[in-house]
Amino acid sequence: MPPTATPTRTPTPTSVPGSPVLTFFTANGFTVASVNYSGFTPGVTYRLKVFRSVDTTVSVGDMGLGFVDFVSATSSGVFNFPIGDGNNFPLGAGINFPTTDPGFDYYLLAQLRESPSTAVFYGIYHLPASPVFVHGGAALADRVTVLTVSTAEIADGVRVKLGNPSFTYATGDVTGINIHTYAGNEFISAVSLAAPIALTVYAGDGNDTVITGSGADIIRGGAGSDVLNGQGGADSITGDAGNDTLYAGGGCSGDGAVDRLDGGADTDTAYHVGAGDRLFNIETIIGC
Repeated sequence: MPPTATPTRTPTPTSVPGSPVLTFFTANGFTVASVNYSGFTPGVTYRLKVFRSVDTTVSVGDMGLGFVDFVSATSSGVFNFPIGDGNNFPLGAGINFPTTDPGFDYYLLAQLRESPSTAVFYGIYHLPASPVFVHGGAALADRVTVLTVSTAEIADGVRVKLGNPSFTYATGDVTGINIHTYAGNEFISAVSLAAPIALTVYAGDGNDTVITGSGADIIRGGAGSDVLNGQGGADSITGDAGNDTLYAGGGCSGDGAVDRLDGGADTDTAYHVGAGDRLFNIETIIGC
């Protein structure tokens, strides 16, 4: 059964005073999402819409992911709704969350048709035979850990933790792990992940520490002085702006895979560079 823990850190919703308000937007770690709401008129039909956006404001050009209509018997509460992968639901019958990486950082936004109130998604979701998606809090110092576990229900599992909630999945059902943590000084670690599952990490602005596993990972540090370690696998690591430290992985002579390290702007340092690794915008290379 999915854990029932609820994140304790809530992104601040935007709203107009006196109008219906969305106060939280999350998921149960699997295929059910939810919004907390207040200021509703009981018995009235409201339309919930979800968008993929490059910022925390719904605007022209944002990708609509679907909508659902619902009626609340009370002025405040929680509305749960199933999420699909783009093929599950026709328009109006459900909302389809992303299951592939578009190649850039983004937010998931929930908004009402009846109000400009907007809530930013914070949490974890996973549809069968697809990546696990982790979305941290905007301007929060998120801590994300990914590790291999064995439980009574799942002998070979992957546990993903964002703050307090954690969720466990069968390793064979996880095709990747996509992490978005936005602004803040984040700590993201998959050092205890045994399976070569590829991580895609957008750490966002801030002084972040990211340590992935043995898969072919993609790491974007965002602005700030980051420490980014790809460990094993053919990784692509980009520091972006800031004085970053990049580790190709595998110890003094690299990991045998061909890594791509791009320090981005400012003064950057690379460690554990092996034969064949490709370096861009690296000012200093340090051996053992």
